[in-house]
Amino acid sequence: MVLASRDLKLMRWINGLGFVTLAHIMAYLQLSRSSAYRQVKALLIEQYLIYEKLLCHEPGVYRVSTKGVRVIADTLSPLRKIHVANYQHQLVVVDICILLEATFGEIFIPERRIRGSRIKEQGVLRGHISDGILDFGDRKIALEIELSSKNSKRRDDILRYYTRCFYFDELWYICKNQFIYKQLEPLLVNRPFVKLHYLDAFKAHYENDNPS
Repeated sequence: MVLASRDLKLMRWINGLGFVTLAHIMAYLQLSRSSAYRQVKALLIEQYLIYEKLLCHEPGVYRVSTKGVRVIADTLSPLRKIHVANYQHQLVVVDICILLEATFGEIFIPERRIRGSRIKEQGVLRGHISDGILDFGDRKIALEIELSSKNSKRRDDILRYYTRCFYFDELWYICKNQFIYKQLEPLLVNRPFVKLHYLDAFKAHYENDNPS
């Protein structure tokens, strides 16, 4: 199989995020379901991608194999195991990544690439790793996607980290529900760099900006 530049780009994107669904691939490449599946099937046959079905009522996901990582010459190791506990959260992260990149371009740095990048050398990773970073060059926004409530100590530690970390210009908390939103709201006094968003409203806003 001769790999096209779009194949290489897709595999690098998937490896950075860890795993994605076919619907994510369709949105990322702006392809119909049948066209996206044809491209993915060819990569599966050549063993560049691995398909896994973790939960019976949820879509299966694709991740890049060791062979795939070698062919794209990625410095980031392939994801070895998908943890069910992180499954739903990661799918939402991918949703957000696609929406934001459709608006701002390819400036989203996912957690896996934050861990493996030279950002380490700048001390950003001491204490906490964001779910993602929007890197505008002269302006950097950290993303925290909250689908469940954290205990108060963990919540305080994360906010204290961001207060002391001057690498970021803003922090966007994207909250699944009102309960999580209301838990965070009183903690943001004197933290004007933190912005709170409801997940559904956030997604709707960027979907409206980028109608299919």
